[in-house]
Amino acid sequence: MTEEDYEVISLKISWAILSISCFLLTLPAKYLLHLLPWRPQPIWLWPLVPPVVILGLSILGFVMGWIGVRFSQRRSLAKVGMFLNAVVLTIITFMILLWFYIVGSR
Repeated sequence: MTEEDYEVISLKISWAILSISCFLLTLPAKYLLHLLPWRPQPIWLWPLVPPVVILGLSILGFVMGWIGVRFSQRRSLAKVGMFLNAVVLTIITFMILLWFYIVGSR
């Protein structure tokens, strides 16, 4: 056996992996927020909290994916992370705008 058989395993967490991790955190975010004991004071704001948290996570994931495209060696994986977070950003933005339209029209 040579010395190359016993190399040190290094786990490099890249920007692309962090971007996809943020996307995966957006999926159960609504259900995880219901487990928190905290609720906003005006009761009509509670339906807006999960989309805002999901929006923040997807913006963070999109930025991490963008950094991964610019500076990482795994550009294709970073592009996948950017695409997934962009889809979530689009859907959540439309949901928030629709919520304001419905609440504002009453």
